[in-house]
Amino acid sequence: MESTTPTNEEDAKTVKLLAKGLLELYEPPLTTINTHLKELTEKQEAVHSMITSERQKMENIQNDAMLDALVTFFNK
Repeated sequence: MESTTPTNEEDAKTVKLLAKGLLELYEPPLTTINTHLKELTEKQEAVHSMITSERQKMENIQNDAMLDALVTFFNK
């Protein structure tokens, strides 16, 4: 039983060192990716808002044109 305890402690230290190394290796790129994704999402939302606004304008113009055509038709 005593012989397994040092091995378990060494294993735990090894696992902690490996985890620390992995975090040091992958954390900076993941942070950068997260920042880029946030920027991309914000730009995507802005474009979506612009497209929605333009679509609404086009629908309003189309409705006005249809109304004008109906008024012209009934005024003949």
